[in-house]
Formats: sequence, structure tokens, C-alpha cells
Amino acid sequence: MTGRSRSRTARADPAPPGGWVTFETEANRLMATRAQKLVIIEKVTGRIPNRYEAVRVMAKEARRLNALVIRGAEAEEDFKPTTSAVDRLINGQIDYQYVEAHEGPKSLFDDDE
Repeated sequence: MTGRSRSRTARADPAPPGGWVTFETEANRLMATRAQKLVIIEKVTGRIPNRYEAVRVMAKEARRLNALVIRGAEAEEDFKPTTSAVDRLINGQIDYQYVEAHEGPKSLFDDDE
């Protein structure tokens, strides 16, 4: 078996502008992000115990805020409707209530007699 052997030479790449990112610092950043998410979830479920209902409330608020901006309301430069909705829920600025289901018009085929 004949073949050419490749010689590998190490090249000295310049360090990126922010410095080298090590696994340890990246892992710490990910853990900090997860911890922040857990704190936010705990704060949200402190306001609305059912997390799925909390997501529905925040989604409706984000849609409402986005509609206001589309209609011409003043917004900050880095405005994000979803983040604003989460912050508003955590700070207790969103009031919500359950509304009873509305019955639609009666069918022509219903027998009321």
C-alpha cells in the first residue's frame, strides 16, 4: 500500500475580536440562560398557575401590542411584542378574565316545539 503522507502544519490564526471562547464560558452562558428562563417561568406561573393559559394570555397581549404599533402607536426602537407581553404579565399589568362561550344562531333544523 503506497500513499502520500500529508503533513499538517499548525497555523497561527489571530484571536477573534472578543477573544477565544472556551467551552467553560459557553457552558456557563447556557446555564445562566436556562436559569433565567426558569425564573421567568416561576414568575409567570406565580401570576397564572396554568402555564398553558399563561402562554395564551401572553400571546393575546403580544398580538394586541403588535396591532397598536402597526396602527401607528409610538414604540421603542428595540420593541419586541412578545418580550413586552411577558414583562407586562410578570409585572401584573395584564388583566384577564374568562368569558362564557357565546351560543351562535339557532339552526333552521333544530326542533323547538
